[in-house]
Amino acid sequence: MGVALFPAKVVMDVLALLLGIVGAIGVCLTYIALREARDQAKTLTGLSESLPTRDVGKAFPGYMGVVNDVVAGATESLVVLTDFPCYCVFSDRALWMRYGEVMQEAAARLSNVSICWMNSLTRQLVLRERFGLAEGALTPEDEARWRMSKATPQRLKEFLDWEDVKGEFGTAETITFDDFAALLEKQHKGFSGRLAKVGPSELAERPYMSFWIADSSIAVFAIRNFSDRSEERAFLTRDRSIINGLISVQKRLKAGAPGTHARAAGN
Repeated sequence: MGVALFPAKVVMDVLALLLGIVGAIGVCLTYIALREARDQAKTLTGLSESLPTRDVGKAFPGYMGVVNDVVAGATESLVVLTDFPCYCVFSDRALWMRYGEVMQEAAARLSNVSICWMNSLTRQLVLRERFGLAEGALTPEDEARWRMSKATPQRLKEFLDWEDVKGEFGTAETITFDDFAALLEKQHKGFSGRLAKVGPSELAERPYMSFWIADSSIAVFAIRNFSDRSEERAFLTRDRSIINGLISVQKRLKAGAPGTHARAAGN
């Protein structure tokens, strides 16, 4: 007795059905895998954000957005250590404008404020180093080199536009380093004057880190990267031992600063 064969059409229909089922199962498994991956990513993100110390996820000057939030959230005290008063004024004008606002607001509303940054002479020396310039008179080659360093041409143009100097110091292509430094220093001194009530301490030595501590409970700190600030990272911490260590660093530097008369947090 011969074996009965299914008609070809029936076989094709069955195969099509099986392929459809397999495809549907594959889609379902893919969906489940993606959902689980998403849930795991959320869990990892939550764990990261719950760590007492973590990278804020942005390099300089982007991390200043987090700094601004921390400073604005201070309700009792503020401790600050930076190199330049007008932090990121040249690198990102919008972030600097917000930073200037929250710093002045904090200085006005808080009774416990301690600020340290470099004095004018040290600022000038460090600024030269940042652009790879030695002390003394600059050659035409030096002038051309600093103006063409990383991201400088566009930032120079924006800086001069904001300063509204109307060609008094030339253009972004012709301004000398000394004139540029003088414009920056005018900004730094002006901002320091607006915080005169706090009495910022001016340091003859350079700090190799910057930090902002609100209420002795949360801080942002960044380790200086003088060769390439675009690679400079910042960290947010609630670790009390780290925060106490940062406060101790600021106190030590402040103790050696001449004419200290700030309303210092913890002093």
